[in-house]
Amino acid sequence: MFMKFTAVSLRSAILAGATLLVGESLVFAQAEPPSGSGGQQQGQNPGQNPGQGRGQGGGMGGGMGRGMGRGMGGMGGMGRGMQDVREALEPDFARGDVRIFVRQLALTEDQSGVLETLIVDYETQYEPESNAIQTAMSEIGRTMMRSFMTPERQEQMRQTWESIQAEMKEAEAAGAMDEEARGAFIRERMQKASEKFAAAAETSGIDAEIKAAMGQLLEKMEEWQSRKALLRDNFASGLKAVLDDDQLSQWPAFERFLNREKTLPRGRISGENVNLFLVVDELRLPPEEFAKVEPMFNDYEGRLDAALRARNSYLEESMPRLFKSIKDADANDAGRIFERQAELRGAVRDVNEEFRTAMVGALGESTWSKQLDKAVLAAGWDRIYRATATDRMFEEAMKLEDLDPAVLQSVVDLFGQYRMELTPINDRLKNLARTEEPAQIVRDGERFVGMISQGIAGMARNMGRGGPGGADGAEDPSRKVFDERNALGERYQDRLKALLTPEQWEKLPKGRGQGRGGQGGDGGFGGQGGMQRILDRLPEEQRKQFMDRVDKNKNGEIDEDERQAVGEYMREQMGNMGGGRGGRGGAGGAGGAAGEV
Repeated sequence: MFMKFTAVSLRSAILAGATLLVGESLVFAQAEPPSGSGGQQQGQNPGQNPGQGRGQGGGMGGGMGRGMGRGMGGMGGMGRGMQDVREALEPDFARGDVRIFVRQLALTEDQSGVLETLIVDYETQYEPESNAIQTAMSEIGRTMMRSFMTPERQEQMRQTWESIQAEMKEAEAAGAMDEEARGAFIRERMQKASEKFAAAAETSGIDAEIKAAMGQLLEKMEEWQSRKALLRDNFASGLKAVLDDDQLSQWPAFERFLNREKTLPRGRISGENVNLFLVVDELRLPPEEFAKVEPMFNDYEGRLDAALRARNSYLEESMPRLFKSIKDADANDAGRIFERQAELRGAVRDVNEEFRTAMVGALGESTWSKQLDKAVLAAGWDRIYRATATDRMFEEAMKLEDLDPAVLQSVVDLFGQYRMELTPINDRLKNLARTEEPAQIVRDGERFVGMISQGIAGMARNMGRGGPGGADGAEDPSRKVFDERNALGERYQDRLKALLTPEQWEKLPKGRGQGRGGQGGDGGFGGQGGMQRILDRLPEEQRKQFMDRVDKNKNGEIDEDERQAVGEYMREQMGNMGGGRGGRGGAGGAGGAAGEV
């Protein structure tokens, strides 16, 4: 039986048609003042079968950043929902897969012809039905936009923004407000605005209209799930019918390979989507070093496949219960399902962690061991282990051609001290992520069920509450550790600056809090630092998709010349889900944790 690839969760189509658009009106639009308001690669490892596969003067901006970050946290699974939509509507097979089938199964010319026919037949049946679901989603989006994105609503948004600005200035004039106080101020005003909109939705009839449309969409998605599985199984059966005995004997190994390639990237927690085959391949270990880890790959492949199958099957099989929990407004039952989903995602992550440790250990105390460990952590825990702005400053400083040898050695030594202090902070963040990320999946899911079952009014109220921990605004435990790391980077940047001439310093890429104009620059949502704070809280894959699209110079941050692209990207995602085709993944979800320097 061909592996069930669908990894869809509760937040799939409905979040696109509802939460995104509510988010646009209640939260995101307030983050950017209205005009005039002022302000698949194959591995090379032999033996694998088949294939081898932060500043001063932040002022009002700082409070806005913290307030908006937590407000966006209140949107919870928005980004994950966008991603789920994409995955739910993606076909299990595409024409680009033909070469994989041909190569991995060594298909003959005649068999390849049959495969191409099967792919065409699959697409012919799949596309009209998938398009029908997307049309239904678009209709809900258009209905919602017509209902509350009226000129009156847009004027209300503009007035809300101006009112918050005026109140904040008045409050600050009465006495100094720290960042936490600004954030609390913003959240309180947002909640009031959300309550006002929720009450209007209940009395206008919008609420009932959207709830009815969502009920219909739930039914369509449930029907689609079964139909998609049937199309998948029919394709697999048709292909297996033309395979010879030797090829059929390779089918289980091919299934494991395809399951890994198709579904491993669909992780939602850090470390879940690591492919150790690819990481080791890209490292290009010398033969004698590769021989130390090669014996582990068969066990790794089997264990990973079992964990993926358990995860994928439960995600798909639990879908009817999740749909029922929405209809019945049963957040408790949904919570139990989400807990199990998080457990199974954690199991996939744990397999990767176990074999990372084993392979690194097998390489002993060597440079290759350290490189492998660094590569795996960067692949699975990029938000934590990617190069910081301080790393990049030191690396560029060591390349300065006019650097005195003695100063160079001081820079090297200082960099080593920074890395020694940074490592335990990153490890603390990783340990926090192991428990917090699965728990966030459950919180997002429970909140979402409550939001959807209460209609637009419920969504508005829940989003207005904000807070990454849920409606109670619970603090993200990693935020203080990120702030600690941020402060560490600033200290070492200051020490590096003291070693260099002003001219040399100006040549370096500047981190947050060390902008070219001097101290400052880590303002709020409207500042680069505040934007980065939000990005640093995105789940791994969503952040990667977002940064791949927006981070044009690939420096891991959103620079000033890239900020316009952020707005364009978000508007595009809103448009895709509200009036067009499925769109790419998305950047939504949480905010509030400090960034990094």
